[in-house]
Amino acid sequence: DRGAIWDALESKEVYGTSGDRILLWFDLMRESNDERVPMGSSIVRNLAPQFEVRALGAFEQKPGCPADSLSALPQDRLQRLCGGECYHPGDLRKRIERIEIVRIRPQISADEPVEALIEDPWKVLPCPPDEVSCTVRFSDPDYSAGQRDSVYYARAIQAASDTVNGAQLR
Repeated sequence: DRGAIWDALESKEVYGTSGDRILLWFDLMRESNDERVPMGSSIVRNLAPQFEVRALGAFEQKPGCPADSLSALPQDRLQRLCGGECYHPGDLRKRIERIEIVRIRPQISADEPVEALIEDPWKVLPCPPDEVSCTVRFSDPDYSAGQRDSVYYARAIQAASDTVNGAQLR
């Protein structure tokens, strides 16, 4: 419901996609009991963090448009808007090829160069070639030695696929 969406935005337990509807979970793992601290959390710690990223590829699309789209818009409008190809998910999912981790550390002073503080990507973690889902764990061994805050960003890279209307509405 709307309240749940706003709650997720406020707690930062959200992610964005510029394309396919990939599912993603990015959690900090507590050492003591494998308890998960969800993405968007802010915690204080001295030990090197251990993270787990889980990603599941988007559904493979069926050709054409589903019946509800066909009944909602005239055929010529569907053709003009999306080339006759709507969101029409099948049962199979696309494969996640790899997980990329970006590490960002804030400046200590205003004159500190930011180029070395944004590491994109910092880690590249391959996914199994024969699975559509991917689970990887990683740690930042430099965290304790660096004695500065860090922000970690996970990017799931899905296998390439054809797109319709790649130029948007131009």
